[in-house]
Amino acid sequence: MSYTTLKEQKESFVTGHSGTSSAEILLVCSAIPIGVFVVLALHRSLQSFGTPALACNWKVQAFVEWMCLLLPMTLCQTRLIDNDAARLVLVLLAGSVISFLLYFVTTNTQKSMMVSEECCLQFCRNLFTIYRSAIAYMTFIAILAVDFNVFPRRFAKTETSGCGLMDLGAASYVLSGAMCSKYARSGQYTYQSFWTSMKKSLPIIILGCIRFLTTKGIEYQEHASEYGIHWNFYFTLASISIIIPSISYRNRKLVCSLFFVVTAIYQLSLSNGLQEVIESYPRVIDNIDNDYMIYSIIVNVFAANREGIFGCIGYAALYVTGEEISAYCIWSPVKARFRNSKKNDDNMLMLEKSQSRLLEKSMGVRLQSTTVILWALYYIVTQLLSISVSRRSTNTSFIVWCLAVNVSILLSIYFVMVRFEAPTKMPFPIFLAVNRNGLVMFLLANLLTGAVNLTINTLNTHDCAAAFIIFAYLLAIGIIALIFDKCLNITFKL
Repeated sequence: MSYTTLKEQKESFVTGHSGTSSAEILLVCSAIPIGVFVVLALHRSLQSFGTPALACNWKVQAFVEWMCLLLPMTLCQTRLIDNDAARLVLVLLAGSVISFLLYFVTTNTQKSMMVSEECCLQFCRNLFTIYRSAIAYMTFIAILAVDFNVFPRRFAKTETSGCGLMDLGAASYVLSGAMCSKYARSGQYTYQSFWTSMKKSLPIIILGCIRFLTTKGIEYQEHASEYGIHWNFYFTLASISIIIPSISYRNRKLVCSLFFVVTAIYQLSLSNGLQEVIESYPRVIDNIDNDYMIYSIIVNVFAANREGIFGCIGYAALYVTGEEISAYCIWSPVKARFRNSKKNDDNMLMLEKSQSRLLEKSMGVRLQSTTVILWALYYIVTQLLSISVSRRSTNTSFIVWCLAVNVSILLSIYFVMVRFEAPTKMPFPIFLAVNRNGLVMFLLANLLTGAVNLTINTLNTHDCAAAFIIFAYLLAIGIIALIFDKCLNITFKL
């Protein structure tokens, strides 16, 4: 089939892919904990060599973060390191660097024998800051790199079924928000009416409308099987922001049971014909009685955007499950441990250092057991029940797979932070800045991606030039995030 326009060529370039293995995706994502390990090791080394002022300089920290964390994360998503052997060599090289650094790192820790509840909660916040920002940056890299030949095609979004690295993007973004929600952190939830939720979600809906209008107006390339003809990720986010708060959380078990039943019914429907409808039915249905114009419009809008609309079921289930996992593995152990702890003279709850170790062990055990259970479930649904992972329908296999990968990443970051007894002020200024204005940075990344695509022909760009463009684009996002955070001290609330 020949394509007459550049738009058609680019659309063909990002469609029809079948993904890769979960093992390779985990290997690519291993750049996150390894990079975090190297940054923390360098930070500790600078402190131990008697240069604490240099170690605490945010400009130095940003440079180290860029070179040791963001750059390797980018390289792992390019053809410059395009096979498992090369990635393993990179892992071994990073391991050698880590060993060398640890040789010079002092093992003595602070002599403080008491740990406050705020200190433990700050550890949890730091853990999720790194996790959320890492997920955001992996997404930033992919949404631009996918338009270049330097990005391996097996990492692109899958057409019907399979595991693609880009398939994780939207789901991971939803999960990262769920794991830091008010319910996950405190176990409390403020019920909102449907209209209140609509009002609060209005900025995201507006962003979705702007994205739709600009995409159509400038003839930007589209991947219809991603969300549909008119739908986009902002509408999915808005739907979750409306659905979840509108459900009363007075009986959390009832809500979880409801989502479990809805998801089970949805999967049964997919297995009995709905999956085929989502994958192969036409976008426009003509044989509808013209006397029912409104009905015809509704049916055709639904047909045109079936992936996005049905996908809200899976993403809502992901959100609720992510809240429960986060509360169980991270936030609840802190509260449970301090609930029965003693008080000091200042009336602040404190823990002995040995008790703090038990708290960390409790988190680690829960994260490990949850990870094992999720991968076991993934094996059951994909191998024993033969339900292939499908991003287009966000089926049960997709939900379990996204949960397993994300909890595995969170677990690996947790191990690194515990090893270093990570300080309260983390040496990750770029990650902290991106996390502070996450949705705005995501919007900025989309705008820059569009600008690059409209400026150059990404299909004919040499791999080295493409890599340079991607690096420059990521550097621009980081610099703007740092300006908002360090210079202007701005937080955008959406």
